[in-house]
Amino acid sequence: MRTLPTPVVSLWIAGVVCVPVSAQRTAPADIVGCYDVTEGEWRPDTSRVWEFEGQSPSTFGRFEMWYTIPPRIEVSAEEDWLSRERSLAPPLFSLTTPPDAIPAPHNRAWWRQQGDTIFLALSNGFVGVGARLRATSDGLTGQVTTRSDAGGTRPWHRDVRLESVACDSPPPVSIDAMEPLPRTVELVGGQRIEVGRPLTEALQVVGIRSSILRIVGQTTGLLASSDSVRATTTADGDVYHVDVYFFEPDAYDMLLARLREVLGPPHSEAVGAQWGNQMTEVLLSHWENGRTSVTLRDPRYRGR
Repeated sequence: MRTLPTPVVSLWIAGVVCVPVSAQRTAPADIVGCYDVTEGEWRPDTSRVWEFEGQSPSTFGRFEMWYTIPPRIEVSAEEDWLSRERSLAPPLFSLTTPPDAIPAPHNRAWWRQQGDTIFLALSNGFVGVGARLRATSDGLTGQVTTRSDAGGTRPWHRDVRLESVACDSPPPVSIDAMEPLPRTVELVGGQRIEVGRPLTEALQVVGIRSSILRIVGQTTGLLASSDSVRATTTADGDVYHVDVYFFEPDAYDMLLARLREVLGPPHSEAVGAQWGNQMTEVLLSHWENGRTSVTLRDPRYRGR
């Protein structure tokens, strides 16, 4: 399937080494908490000649979200899972968003302190941002830099300010402001497959591989009349990827018209048709064998 390969390690863990677990692994209490984020205008890096020019993220439209720190973040005291498993030093701690705030789309987000510098990183394993910050009287301030796995690409920078706020105060951008996209595949008989939740026991499934299951049943609703459905689950059993297949030759055009009517114009038609927000991606694809698929997935689950 046309899905991104799962990254084994996030892109940017520079300056981190493995040390005995007995080393100090406690987050600095004066940094932990919630922050409202204000970012400036993008400017290109001019420190040297770069092999690839690169575009300003401001030209990416909706996909600028991959290069954006959410308007409210929570700098957590919980150690990042990769840091914990590999005993990294300095340790990495989780970077999250409060439940009522618009989330980040990245599958890796962490922070660490080294000396008097605070580092933040948000990544989908291919692109993202890193920030280098210093503490101020009311928060943190510094610079954000774009990151990419395409070596030699010119990075872009912008100033950033993080203002310390109460975590239970209203966020600057609520999760309710996010454009809704479907996360559920409905089956005849009332059963549902929902991204982000475990499969229900009432569903009939056939194992393909350890984490990929074929669902027995006929779809209805937005993705009605499919020929096959597959769900991919995490190690914890949550569904993070659903593929719905259609074998009729004219299925792509029919589904594109149906999805346009419900979701609006695609956000990208570079490869098939794609819609996306911070929590959900909808991909309509046409394959060489004449079949069509619709994929619902949560980008935040990749890599773990």
